[in-house]
Amino acid sequence: MKMNTKTEFLRIMAEQTEIALATSVNNVPNVRIADSI
Repeated sequence: MKMNTKTEFLRIMAEQTEIALATSVNNVPNVRIADSI
């Protein structure tokens, strides 16, 4: 079964009211919670 990445992404976005954005700059992790509308 092939997963449709866009469909799966939209499904997750529809279910989640918050999403964690994790980035790393110079090996220093930076995690923040973004509230979606």
